[in-house]
Amino acid sequence: MRKFDPQVEASIQQLSDALSKKYPDIGAVIDSLKSGEMDEATAMKRIMRYVAEEGVGHEIEGLASEAFEPLRAERPSPIVLSEKGDLPIQGDPPPMVYEKDKIKRLNPLIEAAIAEQASIDGDVPGMRTGELPEGAHPAVPVETMARNPEAIGMMLDMASTEVAEEIREAQEKHVQDAKFIAMELEGQGVEGDEAIETYRRQLPDSVPMGIPGYEAGKVPVKREVVGPSGSALAKLTPEQRKRAAHKVLTTTQGRRSAMPVIEEMILTGLASEGFPMESRPEQRMAGKGILAHAEWSTNLGGPMATQSNFSFIDTAAKAITQKLAKVLREKSPENPVLEVTTIDTVDVRRIGWAARVVSREVTA
Repeated sequence: MRKFDPQVEASIQQLSDALSKKYPDIGAVIDSLKSGEMDEATAMKRIMRYVAEEGVGHEIEGLASEAFEPLRAERPSPIVLSEKGDLPIQGDPPPMVYEKDKIKRLNPLIEAAIAEQASIDGDVPGMRTGELPEGAHPAVPVETMARNPEAIGMMLDMASTEVAEEIREAQEKHVQDAKFIAMELEGQGVEGDEAIETYRRQLPDSVPMGIPGYEAGKVPVKREVVGPSGSALAKLTPEQRKRAAHKVLTTTQGRRSAMPVIEEMILTGLASEGFPMESRPEQRMAGKGILAHAEWSTNLGGPMATQSNFSFIDTAAKAITQKLAKVLREKSPENPVLEVTTIDTVDVRRIGWAARVVSREVTA
């Protein structure tokens, strides 16, 4: 059993008691974990599934912030960045690497999550250290304010194709440069260690792992592509329409690409309800600073599970707006600000978008 200092133990116990009291289902899982009837991995999956299905992530975040508030004065809270790099998550994260029998390896739970995300997205560049795997497709977010999921899906395909071609060209150029240098050295009669050192000076970099904006170990940058014309959209078959829309909803970069237009629609909707405000990227917040929160999520299904005539972007924005407005009418907040993010709980097959209205002055 892992041991913490007394203050941390007290905070963990406070959070455990608060979760058990407010969410009996989570309390039952915690009791099973404490009694040894359930292992840590199973308990974590059960809790994550409950959070995703019930949409209580922000409420739990508030309870955690309150429980660990006394520790912040002494040390900064650890922060884990999500794959997209812009969502700070509070708490003590699971170790990325663990050691058994003096052999270090990636945490199997994290390894499985990366593999599952890669199988859906095509690639996870932020968690990759080498070249794009054979058969993989670049997962590139796009800059767009389009509301049509099919149009965004086509733009994602165009961006992926462009990046794949640019990576191929960069790698071919690297090979050609290497061959040219080798021929020059041979012509000059340079051999042995001297040839190797000269070669390294003239071609210091390894084979390109990507291109600027899409590199191994980094979050992909949104790419500007020309949106499809009306005639191009009209030529899509029903199956192509479904696949294009499905890509936006189910891939990490698709949800990132659609987030700005959803945010804009929520801002417009809240303003029409009498709550004008600005937006900002999600930040770490003290529990008392969260005024309202809402989510729209759905189960992760196959390509044909997405109806081509169903605009989930409009539906998500409207549903989140209505939920936020309902809470805000009861609170009459002063100087509120909107924060929108994506729901990426692929491991429990739940994806979508979430938003919260917070007090601008209160931060963690």
